[in-house]
Amino acid sequence: MFEEAFRTLFLSTPTKLSHKNNALYLTQDTKSFCIPLKDISVIVIDTPQITLSSSLLSTFAKHKILLFVSDESHIPSGCFMSYLPHFRGAKILQYQIKIKQQQKSILWQKIIQQKIYNQAQLLFLQNQNITANKLLSLQKGVKLNDSTNNEAKASMLYFPALYEKDFLERIFVLLTLH
Repeated sequence: MFEEAFRTLFLSTPTKLSHKNNALYLTQDTKSFCIPLKDISVIVIDTPQITLSSSLLSTFAKHKILLFVSDESHIPSGCFMSYLPHFRGAKILQYQIKIKQQQKSILWQKIIQQKIYNQAQLLFLQNQNITANKLLSLQKGVKLNDSTNNEAKASMLYFPALYEKDFLERIFVLLTLH
């Protein structure tokens, strides 16, 4: 039902783009990267130093990859997309709009429950069983629309357990500097 593409590429350094065997090749100085075209949803070019061909643009259109370029102020100034309209996204959006509020609430509850469950499983893998069990307890208590805010409570347990204290302190310092 949904597209496979999930990656957004943000290019801000000089890069040569090419394609071969249904893959995008990115070359930066001596480094090369390869990404399957079917994985790419959007490419944002934020530098004038990108090299690409019209053949590659045609390939982007064929794979429904959106390409945005920005100006010297890093503001989006142009967009390249497939000429033929693709109604699949609009169809999915219409479907989502028509879903009744009760169903949306149930879906949101399931998403939050799964997210907390996944966090707990990762902590179990890291032998942080006490925190993982607390997360599972929160997961079981998720109400419709997460009205008890268990997602936030789980985050307050999960991230300190996942990352070392000095890492979180460095992130906090970076956030407060901006």
